[in-house]
Amino acid sequence: MAGEGKVSRHTHRAYRALCLALCCVCLQWSFPVGNFANDAPYVAELWVAATQSAPDRKPGQIVLPNRSSGGTLPASPSAPRVSTPSAPKVPKPPAPKAPTVQAPVTATPPMEPDSPPSAADGAGSPVVPAMEPDSPPSAADGAGSPAAPATEPAGQDEWTRPQGASARVNLFGTIEFRSKLKDAPQWERVVAEERKQSGLDKPVGLAASWPALRDTLKGQKRMDQLIAVNAFFNRYPYRTDMEIYKLQDYWATPAQFMKNSGDCEDYAIIKYYALKQLGVDPDSMRIVVLTDTIRNLAHAVLAIYHEGNAYILDNLSNLVLSHTRLTHYRPQFSVNENYRWVHMAPKKK
Repeated sequence: MAGEGKVSRHTHRAYRALCLALCCVCLQWSFPVGNFANDAPYVAELWVAATQSAPDRKPGQIVLPNRSSGGTLPASPSAPRVSTPSAPKVPKPPAPKAPTVQAPVTATPPMEPDSPPSAADGAGSPVVPAMEPDSPPSAADGAGSPAAPATEPAGQDEWTRPQGASARVNLFGTIEFRSKLKDAPQWERVVAEERKQSGLDKPVGLAASWPALRDTLKGQKRMDQLIAVNAFFNRYPYRTDMEIYKLQDYWATPAQFMKNSGDCEDYAIIKYYALKQLGVDPDSMRIVVLTDTIRNLAHAVLAIYHEGNAYILDNLSNLVLSHTRLTHYRPQFSVNENYRWVHMAPKKK
């Protein structure tokens, strides 16, 4: 009867194994992640192994069930724990960066020079010849924009409507704009030579009698002076620049004209300086480069502004007529010692 109250050894081991199994389950629920969750099954296996029967197990010795290399752990509680090393983590390669594509840079073209103002009263824009005043351009119906010369920087050449007596006259029916004299090399050369010494101070050839005529004309009416000067210098024969200078276009000084004669602009130049010696204001005179629409040829005349009109001295005629009578002339540009003008025809309604 004394043996009936004792629990058999096998029953005791079964209870202990059941308790250890419950502990194993609790450990997995308590530590779902991390090292404790990974070690919980291993701890359970150790306790289960302690309750198992092994053929050669000594008392207090734990036999590992094929978890390691088959070795045994000592029974001493202070024995160190042997764990299997985990595999090293392989770092993920960084994702390649997309190459940066730069948009092509478009060069800004440089900004063009400013052009002279257009007419505000419904007129078209004037045309300035490219080589002013070397070769006058051909006429065209209407007028384009008055373009400043290519060598002229923007903003330094202001085109304005003329003031004074000439503002009341629309030369040959055109509208005009004025600027300072520049970029007219042939005419500027003549002006520079005349400022050094006037060629008419030493007249030669057909102009040898000019000093006497000059003294006679001083003090006379302006129209009489214009007619006399025009007829006096028209006595020279017409000769082309190619014939004299072997050039397509050349503006002769008064001294050169008296010696060699010349073409249309050379007549206008010497008449300009002859009238200046008679006291005519240079600002009331202009050398006008134009197109003769009847002959379809480039031509040049001298215009004199007097008493609200503009009178034309022309090498083709000894008559001095108002510009309104010469409707076949279409001016392109005009110059004097101080200014230059561009001309444009008003738009047809």
